Amino acid sequence: TTLVKIFVHITQKEQDKRFRDRLEDKWKRWKTGLDDYRNRARRADYLVAMDEMFARTNTPAAPWIVIDGNDKKAARIAALTAIADALESRVEMEPPVLDPEVEKVARAALGS
Repeated sequence: TTLVKIFVHITQKEQDKRFRDRLEDKWKRWKTGLDDYRNRARRADYLVAMDEMFARTNTPAAPWIVIDGNDKKAARIAALTAIADALESRVEMEPPVLDPEVEKVARAALGS
């Protein structure tokens, strides 16, 4: 089993920018609601909880990867890169050797 734990973090400034965009752009308004602003008011509590989560659940076998989410495209690339790197380091990337008996039977069946 390969576990990749990713936490995408944005600053208060960036979050506020995104909230403003959601208010001003009618096509983004569906992305916001009252909970966003209740949660925003408790950001300090969430930051404490975040640090506690990292302290309790970060392990050598499954470390947290914290990604700067202020730039959405860069964050997505960083997350996908982290996943690819984790899989590449734990999953055999070379194809298996062809079983000689399977090759013999296949060649005989296919006439090659």
